[in-house]
Amino acid sequence: MTEIRERLRFFIDVYGPELDGRFDEKRELVEFLLRERSLDPDRTIMIGDRARDVESGRTNGTRTIGVTYGFGSVEEIAAAGPDEICPSPGDIRPAVRRQSRRS
Repeated sequence: MTEIRERLRFFIDVYGPELDGRFDEKRELVEFLLRERSLDPDRTIMIGDRARDVESGRTNGTRTIGVTYGFGSVEEIAAAGPDEICPSPGDIRPAVRRQSRRS
């Protein structure tokens, strides 16, 4: 239980599709989060492992980082055209810093 609490300190909340079908479309979930948390899309980065993650971020005006170590393939992520592609978790922090400077 301590390990779970330790990990949760990095998160404000956890969001995803609802059982009633609300937010099944990722772009709707991203739109909701931007509004709910009063996030500026120009200062927000969507990180995902599928093309729909990249497309959802772009549709809502965020920067996008595609990762190639999740469920999607390298080809799928590259074809989606994210602002950056990260082949490993260790590449995310520098990519976020680079994208943050573009704001």
